[in-house]
Amino acid sequence: MLDTIYKNKTEGLLGIFNDDKTDDLMAANGTKLEFNGVNLPNDSLIFEIGMTWKTSPSDSLFIYNEITGESWDTYNNNIEIIKKANETCQGNDECIFDILSTGNEALGKATLDSIISANEQSSTMNNFPPNVTGPTTIFTKLEEPITIIYTATDKNNDTVIFSLETNSADINITDDGVLVWYPTSSTPVNATIVADDSKVATDMILTLVLCNCTNNGDCLYDSPISLGNETTNFKVAGCNCSPAWTGMYCEMDFLACAENINKCYVNNTCEDAKAPDEGYTCGPCPQHLTGDGETCTDINECVDNTSECQQECNHFLGGYNCSCYAGYDVDKKNHSMCVDIDECNNGDNMCANNTDCTNLPGNYSCGCKSGYDGDPYILCTGRAY
Repeated sequence: MLDTIYKNKTEGLLGIFNDDKTDDLMAANGTKLEFNGVNLPNDSLIFEIGMTWKTSPSDSLFIYNEITGESWDTYNNNIEIIKKANETCQGNDECIFDILSTGNEALGKATLDSIISANEQSSTMNNFPPNVTGPTTIFTKLEEPITIIYTATDKNNDTVIFSLETNSADINITDDGVLVWYPTSSTPVNATIVADDSKVATDMILTLVLCNCTNNGDCLYDSPISLGNETTNFKVAGCNCSPAWTGMYCEMDFLACAENINKCYVNNTCEDAKAPDEGYTCGPCPQHLTGDGETCTDINECVDNTSECQQECNHFLGGYNCSCYAGYDVDKKNHSMCVDIDECNNGDNMCANNTDCTNLPGNYSCGCKSGYDGDPYILCTGRAY
């Protein structure tokens, strides 16, 4: 602080010592630079005021070392250096100062580079990544395009550009976040949305669920199936097939005649209805059974009088056989017919000695021979005369 005895006695670059800030910026010719004491004028204007006080070789107070060739020009004819410094330093004061102080342009450039790098690091450290809004899982069907709009907010008010990292041409996104997925095949697709504000980026990995259900199968998006590839978030929606179809994509005819499904009485009579028709039909019931092919019940030919038996009908499950009354045998040529047994001829009778055997339909009779009396089934004896 100057002694008060110097008040109103100073001028030049240090200003006028009079406790008034507003008149300190005065040129050598007495022209004042407008200043309200608070907000400084433009630096270039201040520089111009300062340059009016530049000395000349004739009025300089400094003593120069002439032995080394030092003169006023050594320190003041630096217009070209200043010009190069301004070109190199791009207006950076620290860079300009280092060049003018040392005469080393490379040193000033290094100073500028370090300042730029520090500013970039500071900007990056103080920058917040964009916040992306939109679904992370997208559902659609094969050959059915879907459009999703993503938005991004940035706390630093930086401009955010969207891009997409993907292995497929079926999905893309515009710079402003309009994503379109038009699946043309079932090939697995990887997709990651990148929202970049030029300093830091936000990645959003998408899960893509594709429905490829055919033949009017319903897509089960809440039951997606992974294809077993751990390197992708691509999934396939499950399918709820109609009764006529089966398979992962409802692409195969449902075989309704499988043994654990069809209810035909005789399994090998089942005939599958070809898709898109549903179900199956059963062949006729086996012989001697009646019904619709699924439910078959026994026919009692004996009760229904539909048998071919001549005499007796003997029913059993699935059929019948014929038998004959006593005194008859089943005809060997036609098992439905009966033939009389000739007991007299085959010796299968109870006639006693001295008798005559007479064959009858289904039976026989015995009689004592002429001249004999008695019980022909016990004993016939000669008559006494």
